[in-house]
Amino acid sequence: MSDSLQSNYREQQYDHFNRVLLAIAFFVLLTLILISQLFRLQILSGQTLFHRSLDNQFTFASLQSQRGQILDRHGEVLAKNIPQFHLDLFVESRARARRALDDLRKRIEIDPKSLSMIERRLDKARAQDTLRIISRLSSDQLRHIYHENLHLSPLKVTPEFIRSYPCGEPCGNVTGYVLARKLDKDAKSDNPNILASYSGADGVEKSYDEVLSGKPGVVQLQRDAKGKILQTLSNIPAQNGADIILTIDARLQRIVADKMKGKRGAVVINNPSNGEIIALYSAPSYDPNAFLDPSLSSALKTYLTSPEKPLFNRALSGQFPPASTVKPFLALYALEEKLISPQFHIHDSGYFRYKDTANVYRNWNRAGHGRVDVQKAIILSNDTFFYHLALKLGIDTMSHVYDRYGFGSSTGIDLPGEKLGLLPTRSWKKARGQSWLIGDTIITGIGQGSLLVTPIQLAYANAIFAARGDAFIPHVVQSVKYPSHKTDTELINPTRTGSLSYRHWQYITKAMEKVIVYGTGNRFGRLNKPFAAKTGTAQLIKNSGRTHHIKKLSDHSWFMGFFVKEHPDFAITVLAENDNNAIFVAREIINAYQQLTSV
Repeated sequence: MSDSLQSNYREQQYDHFNRVLLAIAFFVLLTLILISQLFRLQILSGQTLFHRSLDNQFTFASLQSQRGQILDRHGEVLAKNIPQFHLDLFVESRARARRALDDLRKRIEIDPKSLSMIERRLDKARAQDTLRIISRLSSDQLRHIYHENLHLSPLKVTPEFIRSYPCGEPCGNVTGYVLARKLDKDAKSDNPNILASYSGADGVEKSYDEVLSGKPGVVQLQRDAKGKILQTLSNIPAQNGADIILTIDARLQRIVADKMKGKRGAVVINNPSNGEIIALYSAPSYDPNAFLDPSLSSALKTYLTSPEKPLFNRALSGQFPPASTVKPFLALYALEEKLISPQFHIHDSGYFRYKDTANVYRNWNRAGHGRVDVQKAIILSNDTFFYHLALKLGIDTMSHVYDRYGFGSSTGIDLPGEKLGLLPTRSWKKARGQSWLIGDTIITGIGQGSLLVTPIQLAYANAIFAARGDAFIPHVVQSVKYPSHKTDTELINPTRTGSLSYRHWQYITKAMEKVIVYGTGNRFGRLNKPFAAKTGTAQLIKNSGRTHHIKKLSDHSWFMGFFVKEHPDFAITVLAENDNNAIFVAREIINAYQQLTSV
């Protein structure tokens, strides 16, 4: 029994010794791990972690810069920044935030659906999160919140500046609009404290985005370990954007918008002596406020889905046959180059046949106009005369003439989205695997066939003709006024001095003055000042007059004209899409303009 007890005692001693060794080994290992971690944290990664701690202690917040205003030529504000106020809830702790939310809904009306969504977000919120309770507080709500002291922590009223367009739809094609965007790192965050910046998406807002935007500021904040802000250490103030003064007359824009109501088309009014665009409108247009104001979401949906395509700027991007509006350009060139004389005439029996071919090219007046000289051809817009003239000129010369007036190339207008139109040439058709035909030349002489222009291109051509060959790049920006009070008026606007023969130019212009008296524009009527004009009817399909009852197949109508002066200051170009009333629109606009300028 004694041996047995001794044996048990030795076993217990051995087990105890093993447990002690294991405990010592465990503590030694734990100490080594601790030492290695301390070595890694303090020696190997000490510098990195030190800087990370500083990053956690200090944070930066952006200061929203003020986007520059857009004003018309008379100082009327077309785009500005208006303050909006939001009610936010700061989540320092969920319990305190929930008590504040319960108290808030007893004292101010909150939409039940919004409240339910806020409560769900609060359940998932982390400390230091901020939840938006009410966006865009009304003046009554804001007054009530301050009266009831509901702006105190953890609730707070957050200000933000929103872009606004007082002129709305009449000026939308010119001002364009902006869209809110966040930095890439903040794109997925719904934190309302991350203020969105705005970038131009169309119009002046887009083409002058960098000038208007300014630069956001930065403020450095110190916070404790829980993330609570302790103090503001420094800040770099935001630099506001520059104001832009346009050549546009907002009053005239509204007049044009009213006269184009219910129509599709475009109107461009410009000053031939300096290239200023006084009015530019595409119908139908859109209200740029719809892209930022939630209350206009239904209007935005309509803009995006409407078959009328109100977001499509027809003035810059619409491409149409110029029709008979090109006739003065060709006639003047032919006179200048002595290819014809003022006495040159043809006999029009209502149609033209080239040699012995079977193709017949008809005049718009099937009965014919009899003896037709240059002036009569302009006044009555005789097609047969210009079939003959097209053959005299040839396609290469006609392409050269059209190129002189800006067809087939960018006008350089300081707005985005301009299309080039189409100036057909032999090489263009060859590239399509086709040969140039004599019939192509004939119909190009009356502005039909493959020739396409945009309304801004035709307005540019009209201005060049009105200014007797002087060409100024069309532009909508008159000057830029920077926050430093420096004003930049020397904007890039190269000119081209023309050399149109005054004698021949006057000869053609006299014919254009008679267009509105007893020519194709006689429905326009006389004005109290000399006014030269040309009408045009762009056919969509052959014998289109037979399909006038089908709106979408109806012809487009053009009207272009200008007040004849030594230094012309008013030219107008109107396109009415699938409508023959461009002439009436032009007359109503000019009447209203004359009343406007006589005040």
